[in-house]
Formats: sequence, C-alpha cells, structure tokens
Amino acid sequence: MDDVTGEEMFFEYHYNILGGSGEVEISSGEHTYPFNASLPTTAPSSFEGENGFIRYKVRATLDRPWKFDEHAEGSFGVVTPLDLNFYEQAKAPVKKEENKYFCCLCCKSGPLTTVLSLPYTGFVSGGSLPFTIEVDNASNVEVTGVTVDLLKTITYKARGSQSAEISSNTSIVKVDFEAVGANNSKTWTHTLTVPQMPFHNLTTCSIIIINYVLKVVTVVSGAHLNLEMEVPMTFGSTPILAFPSAAASLEKGTPDISTIGFSVDPVAPSAPPSHIYPTISPE
Repeated sequence: MDDVTGEEMFFEYHYNILGGSGEVEISSGEHTYPFNASLPTTAPSSFEGENGFIRYKVRATLDRPWKFDEHAEGSFGVVTPLDLNFYEQAKAPVKKEENKYFCCLCCKSGPLTTVLSLPYTGFVSGGSLPFTIEVDNASNVEVTGVTVDLLKTITYKARGSQSAEISSNTSIVKVDFEAVGANNSKTWTHTLTVPQMPFHNLTTCSIIIINYVLKVVTVVSGAHLNLEMEVPMTFGSTPILAFPSAAASLEKGTPDISTIGFSVDPVAPSAPPSHIYPTISPE
C-alpha cells in the first residue's frame, strides 16, 4: 500500500504588529515589537511519536515592497493539564469478572473465574495504582500464573482518498503472580507503582489517539486459551485526591506543568480543567 498521511490544524492566528494601513519605514538598527496571544482551550499537548507529531510554531514575516519577504520561525511546546478529579469515570470504582469453562469430551468442568477490583481507574506519572485480583479455579485445569500489565496504545490515523491507521503497544509496568491449582483459589492485593513518564493530553486530537488499559491474563496449562480481561484507564496530570495513595503521590511531587511563557485567559470554573490553561514553554 502507498504511504498515507493525516494532518489536523488546531488553530492558526494572524497578527499585524506593525503597519497594516500602508508602508512603514523602519530605521536601521535593532527593533523589538512585543505581542501576546491566547491559546485556545482545546489545544492538545505537544507530542513527538514514531509515526506522527503535534508541533506548534510562530512565524514572523517582514513584508518588503518590491523585494523578497523575510521570514523567521520559532517553536514552542504546549502542555494541557488533565485533572482527574473532574472525571467521574476515572474516579469510579471498578469490579470486573470473567469466567471460562473447559470441556473434555462430554464432560464440562467447573468455571475458572477471575475478578479484578479497582478503587479508581485514573492514575498519574509516579503515582500508585492499587488493585485486587481474585482467581477461583473450580475447574480441573491448572492456572500456571496470572499477569497484570498496564499497557499504552498509540494509534495514528490517516483519512482522505486512502484511510489507514497504525497502532503500537507498550507495557508501562507489569507484575506476575503465582499458579493456582485445580479446584483451588487465591486472592492478591497489590499496588503498581507507575514509573515517571511524559504526560500528553491529546483528548482533542482525532488523528493521534493514546489509550491505556489494565490487562489481566490468567494463564492456563495445556492447549486451552487463556482467560483475559481489560479495563480502560485514564492518565492525567493531577491525581485523584479522595484516596490517600493519590494524595500522597501529590505531596511527593507530580511533574511540574508550569512553564515559562503565557497561558490562556481563565474560563468559567464550571468548565472541565482538562482544557484550561494550556501553557507554553520555549523549545
């Protein structure tokens, strides 16, 4: 298949900082013309990926009559926070159950049941992710192990005369638990420590999508298929404060999203802070 591309323009502003109504003569020497601009509240974070990127630039043009124009260009980074305390889905507890039966000739064994319980599904870089796993193996097939994996998926989309998408998966943090014998059960309560990693809020970008899931695989012996389940997770910049572990993460310090530059004008307090105050940093 031929190469395909996708492009999305988030905003484009034009400012006339000198002249405009006619020609202006600028004396020789160095001149400074300060100006400022407000970012749209929907601007996604800057992002650099293997198959795509989100970049922001400022370009200045000196329009010279009867001569070639002169241009200067600079780049800047945008960080758009996402406060998990304003996302009910990220704060809600989850209890998910999956069952599997094994057949041998005409006989059907008891079920293999895996239950995953989480107090919330929102996490931050360097924070904690507590969970409980229950495995009730009422079958006659041995469970050789249980794996819990926090996965990150980046999907790049291209639209137009040819549409395509490509995805890549990355394991962020993983933990393995021991075997569970036939007609036996075990329960584990564990806390994953999320490693420090860059935060990218791309909720308003439609061609680069970042998703997170907590995947549980109950591995069974023999020629049987494993029992798998996934729970969607939300990655934010501000932890959920209703839980001691999240509050402790905040006290220890989350990545500082304040930067040199300017921010958008404040909006109404009722607006979700996922799109308020994107900040700019020089690159």
